Amino acid sequence: MNRGPRVLLILLSVIAATQAVAQDWSKQAIRVEHSTDRLARLHDKIQSQGTAALKDIASQVEWVISVNSSSEPNSIYNAQGRKVEIPDAFVARTINLARMATLATQSGELNCIARYRKHMDRTGSRTVPEKYLEQTGADCSAMRARLPLGALQEARAEQELDATLEFAYLHELGHQYHNHYRVPLPPDVATPQHQCDYLRIKALYRAMEYEADDFAVDALASLGDSAIVLSMANMWLPEPVDPDPGNIARSEMLSQRLSEHPVSILRYIRVLDRTSGVLARQPNVNPEILQIIQQFIDVQKRAEQFIAESDEELSPC
Repeated sequence: MNRGPRVLLILLSVIAATQAVAQDWSKQAIRVEHSTDRLARLHDKIQSQGTAALKDIASQVEWVISVNSSSEPNSIYNAQGRKVEIPDAFVARTINLARMATLATQSGELNCIARYRKHMDRTGSRTVPEKYLEQTGADCSAMRARLPLGALQEARAEQELDATLEFAYLHELGHQYHNHYRVPLPPDVATPQHQCDYLRIKALYRAMEYEADDFAVDALASLGDSAIVLSMANMWLPEPVDPDPGNIARSEMLSQRLSEHPVSILRYIRVLDRTSGVLARQPNVNPEILQIIQQFIDVQKRAEQFIAESDEELSPC
């Protein structure tokens, strides 16, 4: 039985939200103000509760909510100093996805969320869910009929935004802590040696992402915030998860060897795995969530074996 979509729906609503005043997230000024306040409070918490290493690196790195940069968080380390940039475009995408996800009550509707994310990634558009759903077909009509979002839904979406902001900042801080830098790729891949160098450097980039994720997970544990990883499902899992690695698109999995970032599904499971020990010691965490995490870990192991076997067949090295 395919439990993947049901599992994701549980994760989307795992933490109960409190009532909150809805904000007009379509306005950049509101997004920037909210994000700036959230990261300022996180920085204060780091200085009061973080480990010595976390405090030290956070004090060295400037952070900024950028309105004129790329769509992904970025870590900068050069002669001008150290900086972490969280783009407003990233904030907008996150809150849009989070608000859209609160409308989903059936596993099939996760495909509507997946298409919405792809639309934003492909076009750069940050159209709010209400406008996007006006243009969708019958398969998303039930979600459209549930508009407008209620106070509880808005609170859940804001909770996911805050969790994602916190993790993204700590992830980029992890790059700073480990002094990660970009190794230049070969100028071409015309020779087998250059092809192997290219694949080796891409694998190094992915290893750096995992290392930064580990730093973020450990930092959350030191701050007592480990449970927030359960509120970030839309950042990592925009599509339903299939428990059979053979049914996960082969092209997506094999594309990892050419990518600078690990496959998002496997990356999120790794984050959950590293966090599960801390969560298991917290009395307020639903035991079913821990079981779901273990199921995901089993999927990850089989999927990574599938990738490794395929890589061995294709590798020119």
